[in-house]
Amino acid sequence: MKYFTKLRQVVMEMEKEEVVIYPCYVSYKSTKYIVLIERILDDTNNSDIAKLIFMDADNLSDKLAVMVNDYSFSSATTKEIRIFFNIPYEDGKLGTLFQNLYMSLSSQFPNHYFPNYKNQKSLRQIVLDEIGSNSPANADKKYCHHIKRLGVTANGKHMRRSAYNSQKTQLLRPSLFNYFCKDKSLSFCFYDDPNMERNDTQIINYFSSNKGINV
Repeated sequence: MKYFTKLRQVVMEMEKEEVVIYPCYVSYKSTKYIVLIERILDDTNNSDIAKLIFMDADNLSDKLAVMVNDYSFSSATTKEIRIFFNIPYEDGKLGTLFQNLYMSLSSQFPNHYFPNYKNQKSLRQIVLDEIGSNSPANADKKYCHHIKRLGVTANGKHMRRSAYNSQKTQLLRPSLFNYFCKDKSLSFCFYDDPNMERNDTQIINYFSSNKGINV
């Protein structure tokens, strides 16, 4: 049975909105979870829809990451999934062990991407933390100083970093992002020193006077 097909529409809408990570809430067996739906930024496995990171809403350090396709979770072991969701092992029922879990979660996952999570400070910070974990060297960099123009030959790694950078800017500097969002060749540069931060007008003027800064 295809439990998770509707997530494909969510991921398509995330890509259109330049969003890599989208949080939502689900619950299972009276436990509430925060789920991060994370786009796959390469085409190495076309059968997977997304990466899902489950976090116990009362203990964010208790988490489980899985890949999801139309039918099931993968990348985590059966034992890891059982323990995380408190599912007892039943001999002879390995094939249907997670059926109730999949049916419950699939009914709670969103059908579309909605940006209202940006208004919830806790969810916004969780997304920023996950963006930082994908780029540890930039995790503490949150003060935007200038904008640079990406070279046309930017490699895949550079473009992947740019995708997370784009969502980071949406969350930290939404008005600045909206001003430049139509130009997909730009990247926003953040620093960990608050004294480096410039306001929107300063950044726009600096960018205009320098005609962009090439990578």
